[in-house]
Amino acid sequence: MGVFGEGRDEWEIKSADEKTKKFIENIGFEIFSADGKYFVDGNGDCYGPWSDLMTTVKRERVEGGEICYEVIRGVRDVNLEEDVYQLLHDYSECWIGKMHYWDTFEFPQGKCPSPSHYNSVIVTPVATWREDGMDGGGQKSLYSLLMLNSRVKREERFIRDLTPEEKRIRDIEASMPAW
Repeated sequence: MGVFGEGRDEWEIKSADEKTKKFIENIGFEIFSADGKYFVDGNGDCYGPWSDLMTTVKRERVEGGEICYEVIRGVRDVNLEEDVYQLLHDYSECWIGKMHYWDTFEFPQGKCPSPSHYNSVIVTPVATWREDGMDGGGQKSLYSLLMLNSRVKREERFIRDLTPEEKRIRDIEASMPAW
């Protein structure tokens, strides 16, 4: 699945999607995708949409125990009334005098997401249409942006080895019936 959803890779307007992707990255947002359960960044790391996800990256054995290096990833709660934006990509050509090109991006709702409030986005194409005339034409693509504020927290945790007495008690408890 591509960045812009399933089946989008076969579209003829892939160059418009690539320009939109570059525009969004240039204004300071990381592009995420959604696999139905999690939000996924460009590296394939999963972020929990409802709660943070913890991943153990590495375990290192030291004297007396073990050090676990963990990464916790998540996004803040999404508010669909405030966190959904629209982006219009307008590519136009005109043949009067000489060839002119316009490649513009605008937020038609009059509100623009702030990189100080959001740091990542899920982009969904909504519609694409062409407008042609005698002296030129253009193509417009409308995208829906679900703005996210993702967070990554790195921790390390020391787990000490059990003493012989703790091992004996654990073995006794494990051998006892549940009731």
